[in-house]
Amino acid sequence: VGGKEAIENTKSMARSGDASMGGAFGDMSGTFEEKTILGKKAYTFLDLGVFNERQGFNGEIGWKVNSMEGASELKGPDLENIKTQLVIHPLASAWLEGGPNAIDALEDQKLEGETYHVFQLTGAEGIKFYVDRESHLLSAILLPISDPALGDTIILVRLDDYKAYEGIMLPDTQEVDVAAGTITIEYKYTETSINPELDAALFEKP
Repeated sequence: VGGKEAIENTKSMARSGDASMGGAFGDMSGTFEEKTILGKKAYTFLDLGVFNERQGFNGEIGWKVNSMEGASELKGPDLENIKTQLVIHPLASAWLEGGPNAIDALEDQKLEGETYHVFQLTGAEGIKFYVDRESHLLSAILLPISDPALGDTIILVRLDDYKAYEGIMLPDTQEVDVAAGTITIEYKYTETSINPELDAALFEKP
């Protein structure tokens, strides 16, 4: 994912690109952007035309504002999801902060026909990280969730098309599969900026 120095020297990121969403409601496409002060604050904006949503985490609370429901506080899986944006790579960040005891190695497992090294963060049972056995890059994240509408189900995040940005390997494709295809979202990153200056007000709840 990048050396220790490159990771520690990365204080902020801004990424954007094209997004598409599918489900029982039909197919939609548009754009998205992500802005992060690493370890502290995160912001996302998804614009699919008929639907748009902003989410933020200011270091204390998470929030969202969308075109259908207005403003509300992020809780549960939604809050944990935006917090994943706070780190470049969850496994590397855990290792740098807590050493080898921060990560548990599980037995290799197959996912969609491919065999991966599998890890969990210590104390975070359920969330699994699938690492490619040759490139050693994070290929997928499996997150069990309990949703009022979907019940107990799984979110599978696939990461692909890695590219180096100032010494940091980042995926240029991210595919999110909720409840075995009930909802799918694909993000194609086209612009990436490392260590941009970001307006602190962007992360505050409107």
